[in-house]
Amino acid sequence: MSELVIYPRKFKLFLLAVISLIFIWSGVDFVMWQEAPAVFPFQNIAFISLAGFPLFCICFLHCCYRLIVPKPAVIVNHIGIFDNAVVFSAGLVKWDEIADVFVYNYGRRRFLGIVTLDTEAFLQRQPVFKKWLMKVGMRLGDPPIIIPQSMLTMKVDELMSRIQEYRRNHVSYGTP
Repeated sequence: MSELVIYPRKFKLFLLAVISLIFIWSGVDFVMWQEAPAVFPFQNIAFISLAGFPLFCICFLHCCYRLIVPKPAVIVNHIGIFDNAVVFSAGLVKWDEIADVFVYNYGRRRFLGIVTLDTEAFLQRQPVFKKWLMKVGMRLGDPPIIIPQSMLTMKVDELMSRIQEYRRNHVSYGTP
């Protein structure tokens, strides 16, 4: 079995770009055209708008970039699992770092979760903002690495089966 390469769903990327653009526009609109404090004081609206603005800008730019320059969302090969499904993905997780791979639900959404053997060592390799987001997710009960089914062209149940099959057939434990 050669490497498994899964691309993101283009429609979902397009939809996220449009939604991000709507939130960017709404945030700017709230700040620029706020005439009188109705329910919320202007300072609260300005803070919420300005805090969300960079996040939605990053999301919009990332989605546009991924639509123009198609890159795989997930790659499974002899080295490990490369996660690039969302803007703040984990990157490469080597086979000897992986403790468990499982499917779980969060609300009505399905995810592939990857748990590392030494989570602290894995987090130390991540950029500051990614590390912070992963820690926030872990406090909410998520594993350190999550891959949403909504971004993939394959069901996460099938992806998990293919990962387990690949690991069983091509990776000797202890030496990837």
